[in-house]
Amino acid sequence: MPLITKSLREYLQGNLVDFSDSCGMSNLVTATTLTSLVVILADLREEGAVLIPEVYICENLDETLKLLPVKEILPIGVQDSPSEAIAQAIKKCSPLAIEGWCIYITQGYEKYQFGLFRASLNPLSISVDQTLFSEPRETIRLVRLFRTASGCVELCNHKGDIYSMLLSDKPATSPLPQAYTSNLVKLVCKDLNYPFKESTETYLEKTIRAALNSCHGAIIAVAKTKKIPRFLSDGVVLKVPLDIVSSVSKLLAKDADNTAEHALNANAALIKGMISSDGITVFNTLGFLIAYNCFIASPSKVSGKVVIGGARTRAYEALKAKVGKGLEGVFIQSQDGWTKFTGINDGQ
Repeated sequence: MPLITKSLREYLQGNLVDFSDSCGMSNLVTATTLTSLVVILADLREEGAVLIPEVYICENLDETLKLLPVKEILPIGVQDSPSEAIAQAIKKCSPLAIEGWCIYITQGYEKYQFGLFRASLNPLSISVDQTLFSEPRETIRLVRLFRTASGCVELCNHKGDIYSMLLSDKPATSPLPQAYTSNLVKLVCKDLNYPFKESTETYLEKTIRAALNSCHGAIIAVAKTKKIPRFLSDGVVLKVPLDIVSSVSKLLAKDADNTAEHALNANAALIKGMISSDGITVFNTLGFLIAYNCFIASPSKVSGKVVIGGARTRAYEALKAKVGKGLEGVFIQSQDGWTKFTGINDGQ
């Protein structure tokens, strides 16, 4: 019987032809170069540590970054071929692509350049990807690649095309890995008043996404008031809850100084640490973080069916039963980066 070998790379490459063709960047962006990047980014590690760089391939770096009101560029290297530029960019820049720094790969004069760039580090600023891809662009050519979960890489381009490539056993009909993060943020800010609601959502979206990208799974519950539900009292209940809205309002004040920005950055560090801790982190719908490292008795069965999964999954199922009975919603991210959300009004 003859040996038959099938390559996942060939399958990926075939599915990326239309995307690469629509980008109109024939040298840098081809089905071959995109396939290589997807495979690398899907499970990128250095000495065991997971790396999740945000990668931008652009035709003209200066024109692209004109869209960012504030930016800083750090050139790293030059290569003769696009494949070598991509390989070296990932190798040399990925460990540095943290805390707002992103990788760029672009075509210079006869050579291909790579390095790092960042936008404003103001905690209330719009993220780089939201700024560059807020609408289809005619004046620039640009592709972004980012690992959204283990084995899943998202690609988007200046025309508004978005592909999510799954290198796992997840079916194509599954919700995208980060599909429910926005649901969580909107619930935490549900009862806020204007004019601070939108800015608080921006801040929390950036902060929570950064926390989820750096942790090994998390559960976040949302209560209605500042009082922790009795079934979650086994944890660290903050005597003075983190008042996120107050911190945001101070930075937006006309007489704001560096102290207000430093306070928001310090709170972001605390939020990330709490979400990364064992147990459940608890917010309320007024934008307060009220507790962390909380635990709940977890059932082995729900509605007579055995709960399949570890302690985090069982805790999520227990919390789901409390939605509408002390909780407004509950969110879970598994260790591999996939999320679920149950809210009081949607039953997701």
